[in-house]
Amino acid sequence: MNGTNLYRALISAGADEMAATKAADDNSRMVVTLAELKITSRLTLGLVIALLLLELRAFLG
Repeated sequence: MNGTNLYRALISAGADEMAATKAADDNSRMVVTLAELKITSRLTLGLVIALLLLELRAFLG
């Protein structure tokens, strides 16, 4: 659920406008943070695999 939909749902459920806005903003920031984490974890995994291959190459030699 994106921030706008969350905001609308909270308002229609009777939530305070300030609380709905804060929840929608927090949700949007969380989505961005999770996307950054996904990219970082893929890069880290790629580096680990590259280092492992280098070690294997040196070991098998």
